Amino acid sequence: MLDDISKEEFQNRDSELIEMLRTIWGGRFYILLTVLLCVGGTIYYVYSLQEWWTSKAVITSPSFEQNSKMYKDISMISKSLDAKYDNAISTIISKKALMNIFVEQFNSFNNKNEFINNQKGLLSFSQETLTRKEIAAWASRINVEEVKIENVKRYQLTFQATTSELSEQLLSKYINFISELTINLVNNDILTLVSMNRDVIKNQIEILNIRAEALANKAKEQTKNALYMADYARITNPLENVKSNDFPFELGTQALKAKEDILSKINDLSYYQPELKVLHAKLNWLENFKSNNELFLFDYIKNPSKPFYRDKPNRLLFILVSLIVSLIIGISIAYIVKVLKQEES
Repeated sequence: MLDDISKEEFQNRDSELIEMLRTIWGGRFYILLTVLLCVGGTIYYVYSLQEWWTSKAVITSPSFEQNSKMYKDISMISKSLDAKYDNAISTIISKKALMNIFVEQFNSFNNKNEFINNQKGLLSFSQETLTRKEIAAWASRINVEEVKIENVKRYQLTFQATTSELSEQLLSKYINFISELTINLVNNDILTLVSMNRDVIKNQIEILNIRAEALANKAKEQTKNALYMADYARITNPLENVKSNDFPFELGTQALKAKEDILSKINDLSYYQPELKVLHAKLNWLENFKSNNELFLFDYIKNPSKPFYRDKPNRLLFILVSLIVSLIIGISIAYIVKVLKQEES
């Protein structure tokens, strides 16, 4: 009896399948028409959508060799710098700091805004002034992302544009734009610190000059008074076993006149304050220091390149979904038409 029931179920299923196939075949015109209309409309739609392509580059910290000239220039003035200024400059020019400053500038909205406004021709903007919405839309397509390769921190730079060639061109231009801006920023920071240290040294020199002038005047005044005393006492030659702290009249008029003559000819204040020579040497090093525009902020792991695949639209996905949906709609229409015909008959 169970065998009879199973056979009957299979027969019912077969008959339902045959009926469904007959319905689909009978409504093939509606199904085909629906598929053609939906898929055709989808193809037209997806090919009218704006394409977007993303060019990528990967960077890492620069090597010491790349910035050897800068490190050499800084080392030459490091002995002329006070500790706090030397440490501040060393922090700025460290490998990680240079790349981090570049990344910060790369991700700055103000820099993106300035760059976008300078690229109106490439971005196909007809109006002279861009709206905030347009600028924000393009700025969102310039991105930097931290990535780790072999447990080492790297950064991936991306620029999304309407063509493969344009995305590469804009990414390269933006990297150059940010590099130039960052190099100027770093150099300005270094020059500012050098200038601040230079001002400190100038103040030290000014104070020591005042002290040296005071010592020179004191020495001249003491010699003058001692000469007056020696002349009054008619002491021509130096006296033995006599020593005066303030006015050395015991030297005699001849020695005091020679001393007075020598003191009048000394114009170098470092004679009285030897530290002045060291400070003048430091000041000379700092005044001759020049910024270095040949600065490497990063090293490429992967250079900007043309992308092989677009980001969107995904045309194949659109068409496949449209095909599936149109088949479902077409079959549904075929069933509806069949039911209507049966009711009429």
